[in-house]
Amino acid sequence: MEFKDFEFESYEKYYGEPEQVQKAIEFCPKCGTRFNISHLSDCGNLLLHETARCLACDYGSRRLIHLLH
Repeated sequence: MEFKDFEFESYEKYYGEPEQVQKAIEFCPKCGTRFNISHLSDCGNLLLHETARCLACDYGSRRLIHLLH
């Protein structure tokens, strides 16, 4: 499994009905299983590190940084 660096989250890539956007964020695009999502806060820099992994297949992980300001 290959891990990539964190990327900054941008919501411009999501479009459609709210249910479609929620599915794109929370479910694996390869097998459709819900992601296992974990968060690590960095209060000093106002960042939130998110890692989402699919435990059912070998999709890999999605690593995002959310800005808290």
